[in-house]
Amino acid sequence: MKAVRVVLDTNAFLVSLAPKFRIHWIYNYLIDGKYEICLSTEILNEYQEIISQRYGLTKTDSVLDFYYSFRM
Repeated sequence: MKAVRVVLDTNAFLVSLAPKFRIHWIYNYLIDGKYEICLSTEILNEYQEIISQRYGLTKTDSVLDFYYSFRM
């Protein structure tokens, strides 16, 4: 079965990272390959800016490394 392609608003992406929030399942679907995230450089830059403000650089680097792997 082919993965569903999604584009996540920065706020939805940010909330999906937190295990205690009800839409964390979106992040799990991305990891499991059920969803394929569609990204651009602009989206990744915005994600990086917002995540680093919220969670710090260590979390930002690990999360974005995961997403950069899809673009290669």
